[in-house]
Amino acid sequence: MSSPPSQSHPNNRLSVLVVGAGPAGLVLALELARRNIDLRIVESRLGPLQASRGKGLQPRTLEIFDDLGLIDQILEDGGEFPPWRSYDGSQLLWEKPIWTLQGRPKPAPTPDRPYPATWMIPQWRTEDILRTALAEQGVAVEYGTEFLWAEEDGDGVTAVIRREGTEKKILCRVLVGADGANSGVRRALGIAYPGETSTDELYIVADVKANALEPGYWMNWTPGGDAGRRLSLCPLPHSGYFQLVAPMPPDLPLPELCLATLQALFDERTARGDITLSNVRWIVSHRPDTRLVETMRDGSVFLVGDAAHSAPASPGQGLNLAIQDAYNLGWKLAAVISGADPKLLDSYEEERRPIAAAVLGVLAQQLIEKGAGPDQAEERQRHIQSDIFHLDHNYRDSALTTPSPDNIVQAGDRAPDGRITDMAGRVARLFELLRGPHVTMLNFVSGITDLAAAIAPMPGLRVVVILPSAANHAIRKTYGVAGSVPAYLLVRPDGYVAVRSDRVEALEHWLHRVFG
Repeated sequence: MSSPPSQSHPNNRLSVLVVGAGPAGLVLALELARRNIDLRIVESRLGPLQASRGKGLQPRTLEIFDDLGLIDQILEDGGEFPPWRSYDGSQLLWEKPIWTLQGRPKPAPTPDRPYPATWMIPQWRTEDILRTALAEQGVAVEYGTEFLWAEEDGDGVTAVIRREGTEKKILCRVLVGADGANSGVRRALGIAYPGETSTDELYIVADVKANALEPGYWMNWTPGGDAGRRLSLCPLPHSGYFQLVAPMPPDLPLPELCLATLQALFDERTARGDITLSNVRWIVSHRPDTRLVETMRDGSVFLVGDAAHSAPASPGQGLNLAIQDAYNLGWKLAAVISGADPKLLDSYEEERRPIAAAVLGVLAQQLIEKGAGPDQAEERQRHIQSDIFHLDHNYRDSALTTPSPDNIVQAGDRAPDGRITDMAGRVARLFELLRGPHVTMLNFVSGITDLAAAIAPMPGLRVVVILPSAANHAIRKTYGVAGSVPAYLLVRPDGYVAVRSDRVEALEHWLHRVFG
């Protein structure tokens, strides 16, 4: 592991202990490790995940993997949403693209949105890719390590873990619970997790192989049109496996979770006798949960992902919210540990909790209770819920955002991608220039007179000059920059615009306020 800043471990304390090595914990650990923050990541499982679980990565999450330098592996090992097929026995009734079923055209890549749609990849492979990248940073997941309890003290947190029957204390500045819906960290801190578990829905979910079935289609059988007896098989790219989902009677005892049960369900609901299921890799029963913690932070303890919110079965929300939580928190933790203003950490819950609340359908009521108008509150909730790709989620209302006038891209928005041509005629993607742990200043100059206008050099800041040339017309249009007035945008390490102004001093003020 790289040497951390000296201020990162006062009193010989570890800087960060991450509990849970799912996607959220791995992304957070990777964000810290690539910024030279000392950490440990522990996981109660004895080894890596073998389950497909969250198998859809949304476009905004793909952009995070781009920033982490992992997008090529994600794209190589995944695939597009397969066409949806409906069967009656072995007879094909119809075949439709998923986009037709959703009532929208198939999204196509554009310069500002290079990853246009949900990307299918089993969670076990997503975790493999993240874990390998983390190991390259010198950090290994400590499997078979159970978190027991923790308490805060004057300097941070004292946590107790157990490995091979031996309990040990870990002194850390920050503890992060990324340990799922049954989070031991959340329970240790006594943080309430209100909500409900469905009594009307119950599913068996499993990863299996199925001989003689084509892997390029999401196949469904609905006997007699009864959705309660539906059975679906979704192919998992480049694996030979399908994810099987079968709703079960919610008020009856579950049969044994085993291959024989899966085969019996398949035979009964498909009325086929020519398909043999095999190689059960993972099997669970599942009731949808809708829950949101009362707070995502308690002093030096933070909750990310399912430890903080549990979304019901919806199109690829839970895993993506979790990764985006970790991505939001990672750079802020690293900055504060390295000396930035501790108030920076207040923005984590302020920015992430409303998005989770909107997905769960409880944001509007919360805003109304705080004095917002009902129409405005409902509209904000609808906007977030409808954006299943997460590209239009924003932090405009965050205290970390310097308000700016209305524009196509304003402070608090995601920074779009685009092509940039420099004075020498070299072309680069903006995402290539944003990639990495730094803050970026986009200097949309209006002419030679303001070409040199830039912030005084500071560590961790990159300045990108975008000339008013014909070659840069498209990206200037994307960002709503026109005319003779220069535009300066400060892009945070997580790809969101912190400041938009025609005065460079506004950007300097933000940097001094946040980083000192």
